[in-house]
Amino acid sequence: MQRDGTEPYSAEKIIANLQRWYAVEIDCPEEWARQVRMSFAVIRNESIDEILKAMSLVVDINYARENRHVTIIPRESRNHK
Repeated sequence: MQRDGTEPYSAEKIIANLQRWYAVEIDCPEEWARQVRMSFAVIRNESIDEILKAMSLVVDINYARENRHVTIIPRESRNHK
């Protein structure tokens, strides 16, 4: 549990929720989605672009969006260079 009382979720669970809430298809590496955990509040009136931007600030990702299709591209960790 985080200091603010929120619990981190797997990226896999967050992505599934975003797909349902925003009617988008999100592709990303399955192993990455299972391993990465994050915690942040989603305000339902935020756009998918705002959510993706927030995610990119929390975890090391790039993303590309074309209409209702989003591709998440994990960046190489700076610690593993």
